[in-house]
Amino acid sequence: MTIVVILRTRSLRQNPHNLLMLNLAVADLGVALASMTFSMASIFDEGTFLLSHRTVCKANGFLSTWFSYSNHPLISCIAFDRFLIIVCSPRRSPPKGLRIGLLIAMSWTVGFMVALTVATGWLSEFRYNVNTKHCSPVWSYEEFRVSNIVFSYGIIVPALVFFYGVITCHLWREGRRLETYEISKSSFVLTASSPSDGNGTLDKDRYSDQTESVTPASKDDSSFDNVEADHHGNKEDGVPAPHVTGNRKADWRIRRRRHRAHSRVARAGAILVFTNILCWTPYILFHSKYTRVSSEGHWFGVFTMWLAYCNAVLDPLVYSCMNRRVRDELWKCARRVRCCRF
Repeated sequence: MTIVVILRTRSLRQNPHNLLMLNLAVADLGVALASMTFSMASIFDEGTFLLSHRTVCKANGFLSTWFSYSNHPLISCIAFDRFLIIVCSPRRSPPKGLRIGLLIAMSWTVGFMVALTVATGWLSEFRYNVNTKHCSPVWSYEEFRVSNIVFSYGIIVPALVFFYGVITCHLWREGRRLETYEISKSSFVLTASSPSDGNGTLDKDRYSDQTESVTPASKDDSSFDNVEADHHGNKEDGVPAPHVTGNRKADWRIRRRRHRAHSRVARAGAILVFTNILCWTPYILFHSKYTRVSSEGHWFGVFTMWLAYCNAVLDPLVYSCMNRRVRDELWKCARRVRCCRF
């Protein structure tokens, strides 16, 4: 449903960042079709089909590895693209369309190369795993096990923590700027609307406490011009600043809406990262040979495999629920289906 909604909605399809989400949904769908179906059948027939059809087992392992190892780079690319959009200026980042195309190509290439190295027997080979009930790379190969742990927890996880950590700090500082502007505006309105005595002077005894609570944040009104100039990039990006003298209120309203939208997107990305780490960490630890439950035939192996499969469901679910446009389009499709049924 997420793939269909993005492809059929022009506004979603024309946003390059949504193409990353589209490819993430394709990778999750590939995991569901190429791996989950065979694993479900193996639970009931004890792997008889995959053990008797060696070619199908290799194809199952190759496709599962390709889609699974493309998922992690795609999530990293989503975090990197969000970092460029929110933190960096447009002048310092590559063109958006070209950037998204390169990120998508790189993600699928990484997954394909990992699957190819296993298929050729360089790092490992595809065999039926009695612990997880599916065909996967043999983790007894020391090179594959070490490279997988380094790839996941030495590159992917630190990069995700860095990107979303910087994004969170940037959004926090921007929120403080907006709060400072609101305090200054309320201070200005309070001063302008305060009653005065007959000579036009302010009644200090009545309003001294209120003005003291808001005056320190107001300072000079030109400071907000500098904040506006820095945010819109007329000093750094070469883009002329808007006319803040007459349209300051509308301009700051736009900044507040953009800040809320960026905060929602950052939260959605952080949840994607959290669900990815939560679902795949038990599987990697189980095959790392450093846990006591890694013995053959243990039930924990099947549990870790299906917990990793849950990530294929959570990724599009989180994206479709936290993206307002996608959520609205899904509701429209649901209403149309309901009208057609009744």
